Amino acid sequence: MGGLRQYMPVTFVTMGCDSRHRRHPSIAGFWSKDEILWQAFGTSWVYWLIGVITAFITSFICSG
Repeated sequence: MGGLRQYMPVTFVTMGCDSRHRRHPSIAGFWSKDEILWQAFGTSWVYWLIGVITAFITSFICSG
């Protein structure tokens, strides 16, 4: 993480745990996308659809 281990030890450990399980989705990423899509749906279904399509595409990019 570019030398941030000493300044952010908790973040370093949690990112290390997450990177060890690459085939499982990150819980933080899941909940942030969920909240963004929920807020977008409340605004406009068009924004929600764009967000869903983007999330679907990034799931393939990150799993490679």
